[in-house]
Amino acid sequence: MYEAVFLLLGVIVGTIITTVLNRTKTGYGFFKLEKIPDEEDLYTINMRLVPDQKLNEKKRIILTRE
Repeated sequence: MYEAVFLLLGVIVGTIITTVLNRTKTGYGFFKLEKIPDEEDLYTINMRLVPDQKLNEKKRIILTRE
């Protein structure tokens, strides 16, 4: 019985630690697609990143469509 409780607590604590570390190692921003008028399948991508994130220290950047 104790083993199951300790296993469950370990999983919960491990999940919390992983979530916190991932959030501190991830930058966030936005992107927008604009179709090039004269070309059929070409697009321009514009990115906007949230300032003051110390992007050199981040492992990944998550972009959300505007």
